[in-house]
Amino acid sequence: MQALIHGNFTGAAQKQVYALVGAAAAIAAAVGPLLGGFITTFFSWRIAFLLELVIIIVVLSGIKLVHDVPYTGSRAVDAIGAVLSVVGMGGIVLGILVWEEGGGYLGGARQRGSRSQLGSRIVRAVLRLGICGRHHACHAGIQFYESGSGQHRAAAVGQGAGRHSP
Repeated sequence: MQALIHGNFTGAAQKQVYALVGAAAAIAAAVGPLLGGFITTFFSWRIAFLLELVIIIVVLSGIKLVHDVPYTGSRAVDAIGAVLSVVGMGGIVLGILVWEEGGGYLGGARQRGSRSQLGSRIVRAVLRLGICGRHHACHAGIQFYESGSGQHRAAAVGQGAGRHSP
């Protein structure tokens, strides 16, 4: 959606369209579940799908108004971004799996130097490479720190944050 707006509108019209799309998304997120619940409660889920079909037909009837804009940017694969995406999604999935098992540490290990801490250190290293490796000099700086108990980890980003080692 963002690319279509950027390619089809300029100046004040572009700002207006971004605002309208943002407002439409917010309204849809707020009203959609309420309207869907009302329709399925008092009518049927089939009616909800029929209304959705009507909306799709209306949208597709105006498809000729959207102009395709040729892409002129680089077509190279962003390897660092791909690795960070895999690590990030893998971390989310792993976090959900650990949470479903009752939380705690990965593998049940709680002592210092455990596999969970090794995994945490690997993720931190990949994040540093991904954030700082995209620039010749890491301007933002990242400092990872642990609480006294070693159970809570966080990252500070800002000027001078990367001057100290973790």
